Amino acid sequence: MCSSAAALTYDGSGDFVTTLLARCDASGIDVVHRHFLPHSLGTFYTAVCQFIGFDRFGEEYKVMGLAAHREPRSARDMERLARTEADGLFSLDTASFATMTGTRMETVDAQGEIVLPRMYSDAFIERFGAPRVRGAELNGRRAGGPT
Repeated sequence: MCSSAAALTYDGSGDFVTTLLARCDASGIDVVHRHFLPHSLGTFYTAVCQFIGFDRFGEEYKVMGLAAHREPRSARDMERLARTEADGLFSLDTASFATMTGTRMETVDAQGEIVLPRMYSDAFIERFGAPRVRGAELNGRRAGGPT
């Protein structure tokens, strides 16, 4: 039986902490490092999902499923948006994400759905072009339609 473990959490911004590294054993949890906003992989992933037309809260799983059907065309650009640092952690290109302005406000619509503001910036659009509109064709098929 293992008497110790490492803990790694990634979050959008729970308690403003986006990444937490810790050692855990019978004596407790020793936090080794906390990574704070604005550097959030949750922000990065949600912004990319919104940009490609999956802009409803919780649709990230659709993008994960679609990813297996394409070759990466924008890997180098993505690496510029979320860079791996020398310490093994990451940092975001904060100019590319609108959430870095401090004006982000989630709301709930009349149907009870969480509505997120646009999380990518105009700089993101300048780099990648116009965002895909929800329901527009994807790989020559309508998104959500029969394959």
